[in-house]
Amino acid sequence: MTPMLLQYFRVKEENPGCLLFFRVGDFFETYGEDAETSSRELEITLTAKDSGEGNKIAMAGVPFFALDQYLHTLVNKGYRVAVCDQVEDPKKAKGLVKREVVRIVSSGTVTDPGVLDGSKNNYLMCLFYRMQKASFAVCDISTGEFNVSQIETADLNIVREELERWRPSEVLLDISLNESLIPDYLLSEKIPYSFVPAFPSLPESHEIIKKCFKLDTIDCLEISSSQESLLCCASLVSYLVDTQKSTLLTLRRPKFFIKSDYAVIDSTSKKNLELIETIVGRERKGTLLWALDETLTSMGARLLRNWILSPLIDIKPIQERLDAVGELISSWNTLSLLRDYLKNIQDIERLLSKAVFASANARDLYALGRSLKMVPDIKVLLSKCKSQLLQRMSLMNGMEELTAYLESSILENPPATLRDGGMICDSFSAELAELRSIRHNAKSFIAELEERERERTSIKSLKIGFNQVFGYYIEVTKNNLKNVPENYIRKQTISTGERYITEELKNYESKVLGAEERIKALEFELFNLVRLEVLKYSEMLREVAANIAVADVLLSFAIVSSTYGYSRPEIIEDTVIEIKDGSHPVVERILSSVFVKNDLFLDGDNSLSIITGPNMSGKSTYLRQTALIAIMAQIGCFVPASFAKIGIVDRFFTRVGATDDLHLGQSTFMVEMLETSNILNNATGRSLVILDEIGRGTSTYDGMSIAQAVAESLYADIGARALFATHFHELTSLADRYEGISNRRVAVRETSGEVVFLHRILKGASDKSYGIYVAKLAGFPENVLQRAQDILDHLEASACENDTSLEQQSYVSEKEPVKYRKKEPKQQLTFFAGSDSNPVIDEIRKLNIMEMTPLQALNKIYSWQISINKFGGGK
Repeated sequence: MTPMLLQYFRVKEENPGCLLFFRVGDFFETYGEDAETSSRELEITLTAKDSGEGNKIAMAGVPFFALDQYLHTLVNKGYRVAVCDQVEDPKKAKGLVKREVVRIVSSGTVTDPGVLDGSKNNYLMCLFYRMQKASFAVCDISTGEFNVSQIETADLNIVREELERWRPSEVLLDISLNESLIPDYLLSEKIPYSFVPAFPSLPESHEIIKKCFKLDTIDCLEISSSQESLLCCASLVSYLVDTQKSTLLTLRRPKFFIKSDYAVIDSTSKKNLELIETIVGRERKGTLLWALDETLTSMGARLLRNWILSPLIDIKPIQERLDAVGELISSWNTLSLLRDYLKNIQDIERLLSKAVFASANARDLYALGRSLKMVPDIKVLLSKCKSQLLQRMSLMNGMEELTAYLESSILENPPATLRDGGMICDSFSAELAELRSIRHNAKSFIAELEERERERTSIKSLKIGFNQVFGYYIEVTKNNLKNVPENYIRKQTISTGERYITEELKNYESKVLGAEERIKALEFELFNLVRLEVLKYSEMLREVAANIAVADVLLSFAIVSSTYGYSRPEIIEDTVIEIKDGSHPVVERILSSVFVKNDLFLDGDNSLSIITGPNMSGKSTYLRQTALIAIMAQIGCFVPASFAKIGIVDRFFTRVGATDDLHLGQSTFMVEMLETSNILNNATGRSLVILDEIGRGTSTYDGMSIAQAVAESLYADIGARALFATHFHELTSLADRYEGISNRRVAVRETSGEVVFLHRILKGASDKSYGIYVAKLAGFPENVLQRAQDILDHLEASACENDTSLEQQSYVSEKEPVKYRKKEPKQQLTFFAGSDSNPVIDEIRKLNIMEMTPLQALNKIYSWQISINKFGGGK
């Protein structure tokens, strides 16, 4: 192979598992199998290159300035890419240009704001799972955020919950992890994962962490007492150092994410409540996030998302947020001014990260400087506020020093590239100013020289030109060659005359061209000095970014609350949930008609409400809005109700709808049972449980039995606040036996054979489901609707005649007061009277049905039918 290809494959061998992008001139190229993969995945041309001795090798490449866009495409498809760049000037290289891998890009290590979704974090996670204990180190290198959480459980469902909480883009796993223990979440969500060959030892972990976070001791860290967390953090830091080829990570110090500080919303509930993405289409519009998001910065958008997924359970910080929102609503001038300032602030966190990883350009630093100019004005506004949270935020650093430095160093509207100059202010460097002066005066100098030479030689057509081959030259036509002075040195003959140079012109050319080259090199050097200066302010910049994000979210809450008439909720420690005129924050926004508002009251003595009513009447909306109102209250936002008193909820559970997890081999009913099991095993007396149609995935009797048992357990064993929507009207009898269970129904108006769903929730139980009417709305053929009505009339008449309704047969616990007793069913066939002597009955008793085929069973039934007709006279 050629020396360059040998270099390529040596680097490729040093970076297994990566696609290698290799800098050659103005392109990043790939060869061999990597070229074929790149061509296929990026839809770029596959060509060939001479590999030596007349052989060819596959090649595909992309322009260097477009690399990040192509990298984004590849990492989104799960690839890891090693970027091998030239680390010396090709003009100064002796022989083969030296190249090194400058970074390895994967799903969790992307830093470019241009290819990242600014509204959400891009987390890289390291999972350490041993001895029934799981530790998680979670980092977003594009913002510097670094979190740690830990759970002590053998239940992989809890591990899945943590994965759902963080939603990492990439996961590092312990290589000793059994394949069966790899969380199915990674597989179902197609999240790239790789294995850590070996976790560092504890002493090594201490040194890695101290070096990364510039500490003399780790005792000051929250994670210092957890050996597993230390190993996990050190492994993640080592991975970042290896892939980013830098020790200047400037990450925030690891912070323990303590689950007890936040309400738990399991993965099923996040999906069912459509907090951040819709069930259908997984879109943002139609979610709680969409309804509450009026943020103006990417930092605020990310924080809002995190707040929604992690509601607080400590009343004090909730009240502080509510106080701030209330003050902003009442002071519209402050709110408007703050929003005007925030409009001019870009993503400070990710701009800083680009500077950290040396991928920032002059436009990034200029944007950072412009953003920081808003900070002093924001501080002044916040300092005038009365709420404690806004007051504390006003104490952030004003960043005046760094702002002035950036303003004095970076030109306005600089170019996107770093090698072409035009980005540093003249005032920042005396040498740069002098060189630019030389370049600027070149045109006037040439014009003066041209005029002088015309007068000296009396050649009026003489002109001075420039091209890339010969540089500056003096051009004289053929008719004037006799007047050319002796000091002119002939350079080139052309059809119209001759071109010459002089010592003076040659010296000036060297000076001008040297200045141009020196300007570019000097500006690049100065830019790197500016970038390194920015890194000195990393900690302060992250603090400013965090405060701006909080301000942005609170302003968003204030805008939404004011616009849609939301009210401040009362947050208490008690178990009361009382809502008056409540509405669904998303449905109300989307609905073209007037939203019907409803009330709710639950507490420790009235903890479970059974809701009955037809499909499409609003039961599910009522259930979901209750949970959403509680979540909104606990993240510090006003709520869509005229009054709301919310007793802190520690865990939110929902069991809504039915879906198959076919890729896991689970049926609709199995999924339903697993989700319900999770609720029964983890709910507490402070939880809020939303159940919609438990037990409908199996037979009527089985389903009703399970539904009743679940309802009784939630009430009697757990004491959780629960809303239980059902079509098993028989369950409404529980309200007559338990004081703390109540019935609610959806109001329906029937007029002239038509049914109108009023969407109003009233006390009491519904006696109809109106399923046939819903079928009519769905467009069932008339003959099918009529047949269904006939069958329904027959079944209802039969139930009345036999007095054997399911409600009267429902199971009654002997421990509870008895309202209904199971009645003995009436004999319907005289054939069974005195059946002790009946030959068919005798045969049925002796029959071993487990050994019969379906055909044998049908034949047997047919023979019985003949016997019964003979024995019973056809009755």
